[in-house]
Amino acid sequence: METPGQAAVPMFSPAAGTYSGSQSITLSSASSGAVICYNTTGSPATNGSTSCATGTLYTGPVAVSSSETLYAVAGGTGYNDSPLVNASYVIQSSVATPTFSPAAGTYTSAQSVTISDATSGATIYYTTNGTAPTTSSTAYTGPITVSSTETLEAIAVATGDTNSAVASVAYTISSLPNFTLGASPASLTVDSGDQGTVTLTVTPENGFDSPVSLACSGLPSGPHAPSSRRR
Repeated sequence: METPGQAAVPMFSPAAGTYSGSQSITLSSASSGAVICYNTTGSPATNGSTSCATGTLYTGPVAVSSSETLYAVAGGTGYNDSPLVNASYVIQSSVATPTFSPAAGTYTSAQSVTISDATSGATIYYTTNGTAPTTSSTAYTGPITVSSTETLEAIAVATGDTNSAVASVAYTISSLPNFTLGASPASLTVDSGDQGTVTLTVTPENGFDSPVSLACSGLPSGPHAPSSRRR
C-alpha cells in the first residue's frame, strides 16, 4: 500500500510583516490538488479529504484588518498534512486627520485658531509657510494667532500608528473699509472777532467709498463752525 506523501507547506502572500492598512492574504501550496486549512488559534488540520477537521477551508483571500497571526496547513486527499506554518501581520492604523477651528474663510480681524485631533494622545505639528509639516515642524501647544492672510498645514502623529494625512486650511484676513482724518494745521488759535481755517483731509482705507459727515461740537457760546460733508 502506497504511503501518502506530505503536502507542501502553504505560502502566504503578502508575507508576514507590518502594514499601514488592511491586507488581503492569499494562501497557496505547491502540491497539486491539496487543500489548505487555516485559523488564528494555531490548530488547523485537514481530515484527509476536501474539508477541514479543524480550522476554515481556504477558498479565497483572507481579510486581515487588525494585527493577528494566521496558521495554516496543506493536505487533503492523497496527502498527509504539511507542517504547521504561520505568518504574523501587524496592521498599523492611521492617525485621524487634524481639524481646525474656526474653519477656513475670510475674516475681518485676527483669528485665534485651535487644532485638534480625534486620535487620543496624538501630537500635532504645523507650518504656516506653505511647506508640508513633518515631525521637525513646530509642535502645536495652543491657539495660533492668525493676523494676516496665510495657510496653516498640520499632521498628527501617534506611537504605533502611521502619520495622519496633511490637513490644510487657508485664512484670509480682510480689514473693514475705513478712513483716516487729517487736519492742517493740527491746532488753531482764533482771537475774538477773527476767523480761521483748518483743512481736513479724508483718506479712504481698504476700499472705503462712502460719504463722510463732519461737525464741530464743544465750542463756547457765540463762535460757530460750519458743518461739512465729504466723499
